[in-house]
Amino acid sequence: MSPHGGRGGAKENDGNDFLHRLSLFIDKHITAINHKRFTCVSQVPNEFIKKHFKLRGQVQSVHNDHLLVDHKPIISLKNSTVPKPLKINLAGVEYNKEGVQFLEEQALNKQVWFRLIQFKGHDGINCTVSTRKSMFKVFNLNEEILHRGYGKVVPLMGHSTDAFTLRLMQRLLQAEMYAEKKEKGLWKEEETSYFTSSIVGKAFRKIINIFKKGA
Repeated sequence: MSPHGGRGGAKENDGNDFLHRLSLFIDKHITAINHKRFTCVSQVPNEFIKKHFKLRGQVQSVHNDHLLVDHKPIISLKNSTVPKPLKINLAGVEYNKEGVQFLEEQALNKQVWFRLIQFKGHDGINCTVSTRKSMFKVFNLNEEILHRGYGKVVPLMGHSTDAFTLRLMQRLLQAEMYAEKKEKGLWKEEETSYFTSSIVGKAFRKIINIFKKGA
């Protein structure tokens, strides 16, 4: 027997156990994913948030801090009532009026995919929102707003330090720093740029680096 046989067997068992648990989870929730139309935040299972599920919907309206999205399941069942939209917030992003205009141009009345990140209060969900521009090009609206200088990064609520959320925050910070370096959008204003980058931005980036080291 190989001297490493026991360790390799343990790793293989761990992998099989994870796949088994994942299969059970999918089997348990596949009907909800495919059929159930969520019309309020309270209907979304906690497990969907923890697993960062991606859902599909159509943007009904754009506001200065959220989108109203009509959730459309993969397999839609006939419903006699008019569905209520979900309140979707762009996770980790605070955008200005140019950001609102950008979202209206890119997403209003269009199909989007929104990946669940965390609940925001009792009536909203922090999400990443993506829209397809072509067969091979997908826009992540969270990142694109920052990349164009139409907003800035804001911390997520609570202690969202899982690997997926950390990677998301890193990408958002990179997009913000690009806009700042190129002096795009709100970064054209010297006072705003100095305050955000020197006080809020640097402090927040330091927090992210601490989380990265501890992960």
